[in-house]
Amino acid sequence: MSLQQRLETIRSSPIPQSEESAKVQILVPILQNLGWDPSEMLPEHQVGEMSRSGRVDIALKTQGRILGLIEAKAPGTRLDNHVDQVLGYAFYESVEICALTTGLEWWLYLPGARVPIRERRFAVLRILEDPIVRLSEDFTSFFSKESLVNRQAEEQAKLRLESVRLNSEVPNIWKQMLQEPDDELVRLVQRRVNERAHLHLTSEQVAAALQGSSIPSTATTSSVAPLAAAPSEQDQPAQWWRSWGKPTAIVLWGKRHIVSSNVDAFRTFLDLLYERHHDDFDRVLEVSLPGHSFPPAARDPKELGKTGEREHHQPNQSRIFFTEDSNPKFIEKKAVAFLTCFDHNATDFELRYD
Repeated sequence: MSLQQRLETIRSSPIPQSEESAKVQILVPILQNLGWDPSEMLPEHQVGEMSRSGRVDIALKTQGRILGLIEAKAPGTRLDNHVDQVLGYAFYESVEICALTTGLEWWLYLPGARVPIRERRFAVLRILEDPIVRLSEDFTSFFSKESLVNRQAEEQAKLRLESVRLNSEVPNIWKQMLQEPDDELVRLVQRRVNERAHLHLTSEQVAAALQGSSIPSTATTSSVAPLAAAPSEQDQPAQWWRSWGKPTAIVLWGKRHIVSSNVDAFRTFLDLLYERHHDDFDRVLEVSLPGHSFPPAARDPKELGKTGEREHHQPNQSRIFFTEDSNPKFIEKKAVAFLTCFDHNATDFELRYD
């Protein structure tokens, strides 16, 4: 009788009513089909010292080595109450694979996997529900004598566990990212929406969309209101921007950089821009700003006009000078101009005040 035929027979037979009958009617016949001789299936195998007696229902031993353990429970038993027991046996015997089973349901474990104990289960086999072909393949891959002897079972189990964890962890991590979207994710979505839908969303609007919340209108988004509704310079004191306070960071190309002031923010931006484009940094000399009499960058600082008490900044050894700005409106305006001259998106830069 083949293994598939054996599994079909088990399906059509009455359900065993006890642990012992499950061993006789299901466990031993399946193991025999998997190549194990009765003499290699050690019943009630003693694990550990006699004073700390523990007996695993079946130990699979060949060539002088125990290669697998099976702990059996009566059909209908809750297996999650016995995970620590079978893993404890497996740790002591140093086996690569073990199983906890009611006969009809098999939980397969990699005891030595470097993940939390409850995440070491790599497969669940349900004899009454799963396709017969798949059941036969899984039993053969993980508990046949041949696969355990040549260690293919362990390798296949590691691959299966990796797949199980991937299917579990990635959705969980993504869910957490949507619940509390970080700056990098928000900036990426901002760029994609700008590129593909030509919509300029604020970080608060993107975060709300990712969280599934109502998306605030631009006019009610506090982080952009000062820029969007800022009064003209003629109507306001020269330092109206101080109401913003000092920025805490800039976000450039999706990465956050801590800064201590507006001037520091502009310096940091210029240094990062030069670091990425030092080979063709001369492009900044071609940038002009509408409404400004002087260029935003020059080889000779005198070309930048009268700057009062403002200093000049020269990124590294670029030999190109920039006027240091402390006005956030001008900083963003210049940053966008410099980014676009290198074919970056305007949304790649943001001043942060949180």
